[in-house]
Amino acid sequence: MKPIFRFKPQVANALTPEFLAGGSLPNLDRYREQIEEPVLREEAMTGVDVDLVTELLGQAAQQELEEGELDAWLAHRLHFAIRVPRRIAGDRWFWAWLALTAGRDFVRHRFKDKKGDVTEWRYTGVLTRNALSRLWWGAEMVRNGPDYAHVPIVFRRVRTAQWALELKYSWYRPAPIAFARVAETGPKPLSDDAMKALSKRINAYLSLSVLEGMGLDDGQTDAFDKDWRKRQPTLKEALGEGLEGPCDGYASKESIDGLEGWFRSLAEVS
Repeated sequence: MKPIFRFKPQVANALTPEFLAGGSLPNLDRYREQIEEPVLREEAMTGVDVDLVTELLGQAAQQELEEGELDAWLAHRLHFAIRVPRRIAGDRWFWAWLALTAGRDFVRHRFKDKKGDVTEWRYTGVLTRNALSRLWWGAEMVRNGPDYAHVPIVFRRVRTAQWALELKYSWYRPAPIAFARVAETGPKPLSDDAMKALSKRINAYLSLSVLEGMGLDDGQTDAFDKDWRKRQPTLKEALGEGLEGPCDGYASKESIDGLEGWFRSLAEVS
């Protein structure tokens, strides 16, 4: 099993203004520690292929795509390449390690501002802000079993990803899928302001109702596809089309359709 690392939280203090402006990375060895997960050892047999992730992110930076298009191209490919269980993927300092090693050049490419600076939390921030974890978790939350079809839909507009993935209903798999359908499909995509209003309206109703009760999902199970996670993909596979994720984490058609109908009715409220 390849080792998996994380950085200690103190690494954030070591990221100098010079580095964030494009200078060389300080030596961070003293902040690095191996993740020991005896319980998950069988589930994470392959660890993380840092070379594969580095090459994939290098290919992403060469796509000459705008922000949303680049995220849409990369998110499911990154998920396909990094085959770790949720308990490891939920550690923001695991993602800090990847962002500052394999992802360092990509993070600059994707998030440098007009002055050439990158905000520190794109390397060390929470899961929805780290440059890599936001993509991986977005793909994880809106895949339907092995089907990644909704991932590019969510990410092709930055605001769609923001409103679909960053609020309290997002961890119930059918909800961000349904939100993305409402925002991006149909006669006319929702404007940024309309998406913001819809997301707030959903949250307001959820203070009175239980989301799972509105779109009860009988397709969700506790299955865990170990075989998919044990197999390390190649770069050629990760760059290909028709990628398939693990055979777990399903959302039923009835659940998605039910929430989509409800979300559309809320979007029509003036």
